[in-house]
Amino acid sequence: MIESRLRRRPGVEFLDARIVLSTVLPPPPTHLIPGQYPSADAHRPFTPSDLQAYAAAYETYAGEPNFTPQYDFNGTGFIGQNDATPILRGLAAITPREPLRLKLALAPGEQVSGHHPANSGGVTRDGVVTIIGKTTPNSIIFTDSLTSKAGQVLINFKFQGGAVVSDSQGNFEDQVGLGKVNRGGSLTSAAYLIRTPFGQQLVRAFPIRRLP
Repeated sequence: MIESRLRRRPGVEFLDARIVLSTVLPPPPTHLIPGQYPSADAHRPFTPSDLQAYAAAYETYAGEPNFTPQYDFNGTGFIGQNDATPILRGLAAITPREPLRLKLALAPGEQVSGHHPANSGGVTRDGVVTIIGKTTPNSIIFTDSLTSKAGQVLINFKFQGGAVVSDSQGNFEDQVGLGKVNRGGSLTSAAYLIRTPFGQQLVRAFPIRRLP
């Protein structure tokens, strides 16, 4: 099973002001221009480790610590969703072709057992949960950004929350922080965009009700 990572709201440690000033980076560009930076070789051989490295560099700009120019295939100075395409195509030859499916569930021990309000996703009392997924092997899974409003955590379907990958068996994990619970509980909807090595795409939301 792939090591789970919290991809929703990365924390920031407070640093000494002198260190911050000495390492400050230029602001990211407001317009992305293809070819503005050297384009990575999109025709080289790829392995699943490339997809994992791409996921770690997803949504980084040139000059940021995690930016990896080997995956900036558009030459924009930004690792975006389209930069996954050459890697996925390169993995098609080693990936079993099968109908695109997606199964989602809470990790063992996190789902409330017994009687609870009906929900098409998960029901839990935990503040942070791990969503267990299974889909086509060697796929990239983009996660959505979450915003809180009136006790609910909402999705925007822009899939700018981060990225994880499915392993050779199609398994993946995503750790999600849930909304603040009130008397009636709270509802968080996690959303995923699956892209497979065969050009298939699937969008799926997974609502999670947190009980008080």
